[in-house]
Amino acid sequence: MPVQATGKKKTNTVPSCISQFCQHVASSVNHDISMHGVLLQKLEAAMVRTMVVKGFRIHERQRQMKEEAAQLTEMNAIFACQPGWPQEV
Repeated sequence: MPVQATGKKKTNTVPSCISQFCQHVASSVNHDISMHGVLLQKLEAAMVRTMVVKGFRIHERQRQMKEEAAQLTEMNAIFACQPGWPQEV
């Protein structure tokens, strides 16, 4: 079933329930950075981009692992198989 657009346009506004959002800085002790409006929207956009990119990487890795699994024909090779992410250099 194809996905259909709902016709709703994204307004790019911060919900009214968020009057102030703070980002905690892990490297600092009890140091919060206030985030308002545009900065919060930029954070959201960066988070969405990151999730989409990671999702595509997961999909790509799943396809690679399916190809690798299809080539496993001997019991010893199956037991020796270590699924996961390859080490990045």
